[in-house]
Amino acid sequence: MMVKEGKLIRLKRGWFCVNPKYSKKSINHGVVANVLYEGPSYVSIESALSYYGLIPERTMGMTSVVTGRSKTFRTPIGWFSYKSIPEDLFPIGVRSVDGYLMASPEKALCDYLYTRKDLRIYSPKTLASYLEEDVRFDFDSFAKHDPQIFAAYAACGHKAALFNAAERLFR
Repeated sequence: MMVKEGKLIRLKRGWFCVNPKYSKKSINHGVVANVLYEGPSYVSIESALSYYGLIPERTMGMTSVVTGRSKTFRTPIGWFSYKSIPEDLFPIGVRSVDGYLMASPEKALCDYLYTRKDLRIYSPKTLASYLEEDVRFDFDSFAKHDPQIFAAYAACGHKAALFNAAERLFR
């Protein structure tokens, strides 16, 4: 009834949000991204890189990371994409931002690199070239960073050569 009246917006079966026309408050897409997927998730990859101003593109949807299956939800308020990473990488560098869980800038970059399945990079120079030319990564905005995040990813053994190269690049 309330959906037909436009007071509630159906996101998926059993999940609704109040229409901003009635609540007079905007929808926090980060909070929606954290609760829409059944299981733990945090906003990351392009969404977080854009939020931190590290890539010039604005994202049209929200990309999050999960330990379960990858999935995408198309809702009336936008699309929400969930990409899977191994469980041991999940807790590294997650923080609370604006009331929802989000990757730190370093973790968002690690997640971005990890989820690129065909990426074969083994040196800091090749990684720098890829980030500059293909990703249009803003190195100047990344001045204050924690290289330990890269080292922690490498220590987990997933794409270790790539994350060792990242740790050397940003040292």
